[in-house]
Amino acid sequence: MKSQKLWINVDKPLKTQILHFEDGCSDVRRKGRGKYKPVGVLARDGGWLPFNDVASALADSELRVPKYEFLRACSNCLHAPAFEELVNSENLPIQGEEPQRSLNYFWVNQGQTYAEERELGIIWAPQKNSAGRPLAHWEEVLNVKPDDVIFSYASQRLVAVSTALVGGYAVDHKPVSNGLWSNGPGYQADLAYVTPPQTPSKEELRKLGFFQPNLGEHLVAENGSVKQAYLFPLDAAEGHFLLQAVGLRTSNNAGQIDERLAGPTQRAQLVQARIGQGKFREETMRVWKNRCALSDISHSRLLRASHIKPWSESTNAERLDPYNGILLSAHLDAAFDCGLISFKDDGKIMISGELSEHDREALGLVSLNAPKFSEKHLFYLEHHRAKFGF
Repeated sequence: MKSQKLWINVDKPLKTQILHFEDGCSDVRRKGRGKYKPVGVLARDGGWLPFNDVASALADSELRVPKYEFLRACSNCLHAPAFEELVNSENLPIQGEEPQRSLNYFWVNQGQTYAEERELGIIWAPQKNSAGRPLAHWEEVLNVKPDDVIFSYASQRLVAVSTALVGGYAVDHKPVSNGLWSNGPGYQADLAYVTPPQTPSKEELRKLGFFQPNLGEHLVAENGSVKQAYLFPLDAAEGHFLLQAVGLRTSNNAGQIDERLAGPTQRAQLVQARIGQGKFREETMRVWKNRCALSDISHSRLLRASHIKPWSESTNAERLDPYNGILLSAHLDAAFDCGLISFKDDGKIMISGELSEHDREALGLVSLNAPKFSEKHLFYLEHHRAKFGF
């Protein structure tokens, strides 16, 4: 069943329509010869693909965003067949400006994982327990959307408040090192953490009127302690109450809350860096003099700015660091990203045994230049080699 259309923005000078759908995916159409035709897909977390590249992206995850996130956002709306249907639809309702989206609020019990998850700028939960069963409070991570607000509870107090940079998505590994769960697939959302003006304890929250019927009672176990599940949804009244309790103003406007929780400039940079765009791409291009580190290709549309230390394992500072970036042509970027190639500190290429001699020759690996890495790259290169067993 195709996702329901919510509204359309029209920019007449640019002859552009943007069609927004309830699953968060948008489609961009441009007017030509009197008719709007599709030009690309914008996934809900900001990933972009031109229309002609959509099919290949779905096949090989060309986007610099999580494959699961893009597939989930687009699976029921406008890629190839639905595009054709829209092209032939002439009477689309135009409702003007984007309607205001109410923020969602969440309470996360982090305990031993708090320090590491904060450093990485994430929340993470496994997909299944040791008995192989999924748990609803872990799957709740997938309900986090960009701009949502998350309250971190650890050591029996609210210690941080975050806004979501990237909504919940599936990952294939455990990014945190604690021994609470075995390594394996999980659910993750990328956050911007801040320490609020006040960090009230459980008892202080109780005295303020929280953990009472209709206001946080669902978080409390029969013995009076906070329940030991991971992530809980909160209603708007609970979210507003907690924002007041920690000294942050309440608002239904995501941008106003972001001003207190995460600077809008950094937030925009992080979102763009997530998809290999914006300031991160510009700075990575500068470091590599606008050329592929291996092949010397210089056409910008053929180049990818990729993180050496993966996004999911990097702190916010590392995510924006251009020296955690390498500029590669698309096929070499794919090989580097999945660990088929890596580099020694002197730039000598290291090739996985998974690649046959035929594939090595077809990729041109035997005749490529050795990249010249700076000292600032070496920490990230060491992490990449260790991650993929070089």
